[in-house]
Amino acid sequence: MKLKLTNFLKNAESHPFEENDFTRVTSDSRQVQTGDLFIAIPCDQVVDHIVASVKNGAKAVVIDETTHQQNQTRLPHVPYIIVKNARQALCYYARQLYPEQPKVIAAVTGTNGKSSVATFIRQIWELLGVQAASFGTLGLELSQEAVRKLGDFELPKLTTPDAISLHKLLQVLAKNDIQHFTFEASSHGLDQYRLHGAKVTVAGFTNLTQDHLDYHPSMEAYFQAKSKLFMEVLDKQGKAVLNLDSPYATSLELLIKARGIEIITYSVLTDAADLVAKNISLHASSIEFDLVAMGKTWPKIKVPVVGNFQIENIL
Repeated sequence: MKLKLTNFLKNAESHPFEENDFTRVTSDSRQVQTGDLFIAIPCDQVVDHIVASVKNGAKAVVIDETTHQQNQTRLPHVPYIIVKNARQALCYYARQLYPEQPKVIAAVTGTNGKSSVATFIRQIWELLGVQAASFGTLGLELSQEAVRKLGDFELPKLTTPDAISLHKLLQVLAKNDIQHFTFEASSHGLDQYRLHGAKVTVAGFTNLTQDHLDYHPSMEAYFQAKSKLFMEVLDKQGKAVLNLDSPYATSLELLIKARGIEIITYSVLTDAADLVAKNISLHASSIEFDLVAMGKTWPKIKVPVVGNFQIENIL
């Protein structure tokens, strides 16, 4: 496949190329071949990776402004294409390389509950007779019919895969007519622009508790990473689903409303939400509650899972 550089690097600051074609683009210096375009993802070893890519025959290197400015004296002689965000450039490439996606993509973020919610969504779709897939901490899970169509498909063992792996999966699903997909959107994946380019039609927020502060410098930074799902990834015509019981829900709701996106809320504590669980009973092997959804009540909903926290995930 030939890739037009001008169609690919729309956020390039400047570059010495016009309509040059690159046969391949990669962010793995070990996979670089002669004539390739290498995308240098910022990390502690980024200069070493650039050196290795040049030795392997890289024709040019995509590099972000900060990395270029901080390491100019150490960089090898090769044409550089300077962009504001190298990770985002990789997403643009991934989407161009694998343009097909399922029609319905639901992404869920939060400190807790992501795996359960993604699995529940896929199970609900399957019960409705829809071919569906989910991906996250538990790996790639498929409805029975989807398994027969897709067979084995291996992905990196990450809650949120890299941009190229994710878009490749999206295209494989779409080509096999699996048009419903749900996945966990981790704060790391969002912060590192692994999800930008996926056309998320529904985004869910479960909660935000103290976690991953070894990566994020503060809870505010952690929240900002999570909010990218709604502010940068979620399609403008999509819908946001928020846990109104989270202390961060109000701030997130204000941000989303500014984009004009429809919001659906759920709660076990207040009747102000669109979906509310009432008269909750916890049993040894199940949960029972009355569901009030959009003003209509469904009494004595019984679900064979345990734990009070699962009620929020079910909603």
